[in-house]
Amino acid sequence: MNHLRTIGLAGVNFGDHQRFTLKWAIGSTLVMLVTALIIGVVNI
Repeated sequence: MNHLRTIGLAGVNFGDHQRFTLKWAIGSTLVMLVTALIIGVVNI
C-alpha cells in the first residue's frame, strides 16, 4: 500500500495515474507483439 501513499503525496489522482499507465502498457505490448510477429517468434 506504500505506492498509494506516494501517489497521494505526489498530488496525483490514482485514476489519472492508472489511465496514463494503462495506455503505455497496452501500447508497449502491441509494439512487442507486432515485432514478434514480424520476426517470426510468434505464429498465428
